Amino acid sequence: MADRIAEEKTALRAGIAGTAAALTEEYKKAASAAIAEAVLSSPAFRMARTVFLYRSTELEPDTRPILAAVWEAGKTALMPRCRNRPFMDAVPVLPGTEWRPGPFGIPEPMGEAFAPEEIDLAVVPCVAASPSGDRLGHGGGYYDAFLEKTGAYRLCLCFSALLVDPIPVGAHDLKMDAVVTENTVFSALPRG
Repeated sequence: MADRIAEEKTALRAGIAGTAAALTEEYKKAASAAIAEAVLSSPAFRMARTVFLYRSTELEPDTRPILAAVWEAGKTALMPRCRNRPFMDAVPVLPGTEWRPGPFGIPEPMGEAFAPEEIDLAVVPCVAASPSGDRLGHGGGYYDAFLEKTGAYRLCLCFSALLVDPIPVGAHDLKMDAVVTENTVFSALPRG
């Protein structure tokens, strides 16, 4: 069963890669702005004191406006730093934070790790997501292992062009509380 799910995920990632690569810069820019606006106007963002978010790549919704808003609101901003697979730390970031190359080519912050239990909101990337809150990641298991340690509200950012239903899920895959696209916010069923 686990092998079949892994094969389905690999096939879906390969199919989505072509769709993601074909997205125009104009679409990504406009969609990213709408996604950021939806996140920033959400009750989860307004109530959060500590926000964990990722440094976006060119194929993902741009998280820079969200990071700027976290700083402007005086909230604590955290970003991931990978350790031995599948472990990840949340490291506080400020405008002057030092960065180093990460194992996947994404810069990672230097500094002391923050306790995951103290995170209020986690803004999570995906390759694809479903409206019901299932998320297809890149396959390393870092986010599922990390998010399991925190009770943070989980917002997954996804271009609507990359919504897929259903997403194959295994026992270790965590459901998101909401999936934010440029068109709507899909709220999943409450956890637990």
